[in-house]
Amino acid sequence: MIKKYCKITKGLFLTSVALPIILTASCKEEVKQTINKEPEEEKKSEENITKITEQPKPTEPINNPEEPAKSEPEKPTDSTSEPISEPKPSEPKKTETSIDNKNQQRFETQIRNYHQNLETVISKRNDIKKEATYKYEAIVDDLDKLEEKLKYFNLNFNNLQEIESLNSYTIDEFKRIDELINNLKNTSDFKPTYAVGNFDKNAQKVDKDAADLDPLQNYPELDAINRSLNSNNTTINAANAFINNQAIQFAKFAGSVSVPGVTENGYTDQKKELVRQFVNSHIIKNSNMTLKEKMRAIFDWITSNVKYATGSSHPAIEPHEVMTRLVAVCGGYSTLYKAMLDIIGIKNVMVAGWSAAGAHQWNIVEDPETHEWFHSDATWGSVNNKYYNLSSEAISPDHRVDTIIDLSTNHEGIQYRYWHGLSVFNSTNPNTIVPDTVSNIKVESIFNDLFNNDKVKTLSVGRYVNRIGYRGGSHNLVSFEVNSENPNFSARDGILYRNNFIEILSTPGQNPRTEIVIPKETSDLRDGKEIFNTPNLTNIVVESGNYSFASYKGILYNNDFTQIISVPAGLREYFVKGTVNLQGQEFSFKDRVNKIVLEEGITSIPESTFNQLNNLREVHLPNSITSISPYAFNQINHVTLITKEFNQVISDFAKQKSFTYRIDK
Repeated sequence: MIKKYCKITKGLFLTSVALPIILTASCKEEVKQTINKEPEEEKKSEENITKITEQPKPTEPINNPEEPAKSEPEKPTDSTSEPISEPKPSEPKKTETSIDNKNQQRFETQIRNYHQNLETVISKRNDIKKEATYKYEAIVDDLDKLEEKLKYFNLNFNNLQEIESLNSYTIDEFKRIDELINNLKNTSDFKPTYAVGNFDKNAQKVDKDAADLDPLQNYPELDAINRSLNSNNTTINAANAFINNQAIQFAKFAGSVSVPGVTENGYTDQKKELVRQFVNSHIIKNSNMTLKEKMRAIFDWITSNVKYATGSSHPAIEPHEVMTRLVAVCGGYSTLYKAMLDIIGIKNVMVAGWSAAGAHQWNIVEDPETHEWFHSDATWGSVNNKYYNLSSEAISPDHRVDTIIDLSTNHEGIQYRYWHGLSVFNSTNPNTIVPDTVSNIKVESIFNDLFNNDKVKTLSVGRYVNRIGYRGGSHNLVSFEVNSENPNFSARDGILYRNNFIEILSTPGQNPRTEIVIPKETSDLRDGKEIFNTPNLTNIVVESGNYSFASYKGILYNNDFTQIISVPAGLREYFVKGTVNLQGQEFSFKDRVNKIVLEEGITSIPESTFNQLNNLREVHLPNSITSISPYAFNQINHVTLITKEFNQVISDFAKQKSFTYRIDK
């Protein structure tokens, strides 16, 4: 009977809505009949089965034709009596045929209910999407998920009870959804603050934090410095003053141990000796000069002799080259200044940051008598010598420190530098907890080098951290945690978010979770394509009510399912929604995938859609395909292309690539 039931289900599929349904292998197998039937009766039974629209009548018990006819049985006197091994002559004998026929009727009814429910899901979703833009979003998402659950249910006779259970669950969902719709019907179509619209992976913003890692990408020009000085702005900038003072506090804290020398490439010991000889013979002409006098003499010599590079002149950076060529920009001025101060034994560091004339580099220097640190800018000093010695407040109108170059210190297993505040640079602690303060200095940032440390597994972000340099990824981390009082970042499922979950910033490369749920508030991703490249992850779920993203069969899409945003690295089979517009690069460098199914509706496969998928064995393509780029499969030597019906475009492509082409109806 199984073979006949499968014919029924296939017939129902053809008359239902055009949606992909997966048939299990059990529908393709025949079960040997154990009940013999008259040929004529077999034919009538076949006709009754194939007429799905007619309501089948209960089948009367059938006597075995090989046995003699039996008299009319008596009704049993006790329905609760124990079963006996041999039926009495007066009792009817239940055959397997009658049981199968009854189950067949149930199966037919449940199949009809199943298809009706699937159509109802689609109509409900379309109706409420027309009624409002915002208030029904969570309900629309719930209906999307219900459709996915129905579409990929395995329909076969052996799953009769499961089909009944699924239909019952669907009816309960309809009741719940109808109640939600009624509750919202008379409410205003209010737009939530996080409803920024459908995500577009082609309009990603520039990573500001990453750009800040190279503060010297633009150098100030001399005329910009002059314009800034001519404005005569002497008003203290309180915010800049605070930051500048924090930098000085760190210089004092770290500098109390040691201050490294110049590490510029090409500045050899031989060149260092030449600079020493020059300082002692041409700048410090009087051996009785105090250290402070020597410091000032060095500053005055640099500002008087080194010229700011203009036009086509190539600026020097390495100290000896600056000293001999006498042409530089701010990086060369500050490097030579540090090298010469190092020679006379004055603690100093180079800093980089903002200036009123652009990105800039200058020095922080320790007074050898008071041991207080001050700002000293030889570049700006070449225009106005007041920049020899300025406090954090005095320099705040036109200077703000972002980072101190090459200065670090270790405290309780954590290495610190100054980068947008006191910064965690590295750590030897597997479970690194970023403190709120160190030596009364707020810890405000985490440098990207930490994420390349294979020893750090868990990173707890402190209360005052407002900047994290995750540009290099977090391949070795297992989990992020965030202090509950931090207003800038959040964490969930070990994943790092910007505050209030509005943006996913980093997913730990060793996160053990197989499933993550993206909150409804999330509207942006940092490097969306690779952000879920964790080997254990197989399922991405989007919380209902999200206006920017959606998920389908574990894959992350934008909200209207027109773009694939990210594919989890642990997923082995991809089912791609038919509404997607493939752009190329969707499936790249995923070693675990072995099967990809593109649903009906996708018409073209562009260049580099499939890239270096080492274990890919088969790709199921829809008959809607009309074009395939010759370079759609990159670094894939062989794969089997499968369709339900013959497709000339796919057949020709398979021949050109020496791929196997198979039709599975």
